[in-house]
Amino acid sequence: MKKYIQFTKIYVDNRRKIIAYFRSTIYGNTSIAEDLTQDTFLKFWGYYKRVDANITSEIGLLYSIANSIRADYFRRSKISTIPLEDVENKISRNSLDGEINLDDFGFTSLEKKITLLKMHNFNSQEISKEIGIPASTVRNHLSSIKKKIKAYYSAE
Repeated sequence: MKKYIQFTKIYVDNRRKIIAYFRSTIYGNTSIAEDLTQDTFLKFWGYYKRVDANITSEIGLLYSIANSIRADYFRRSKISTIPLEDVENKISRNSLDGEINLDDFGFTSLEKKITLLKMHNFNSQEISKEIGIPASTVRNHLSSIKKKIKAYYSAE
């Protein structure tokens, strides 16, 4: 019972901090941040209840678990973790961290930018606001991008 009371105090003291951590690393998505926070505390509880002695750094352990869960989330959802301010830099280098060379697909400069924003889970409306073109034009470019990718992989 004592462990549960200690855990509850840790939860109450740190829940908002962990949500804020996830929200800042997952582009402000509160729903996902709350789900990942729940996963973090479930894993933390599983570890915490097994340890006989008090953990010297609960916060350190909590953030270590949160960081691991964040990495798992990105791996599962295959979301790019590059910050938006790096989009232009990525375009100028024509690659996504050495994994894919955007020039291989024959993308225009605009298609490269749309591709990178789409990888950040931007929808057509958000992309249109970001680059200043109509959402219908963004959708046309996304269609063209898909065709170029399909053609590239069918030619291999």
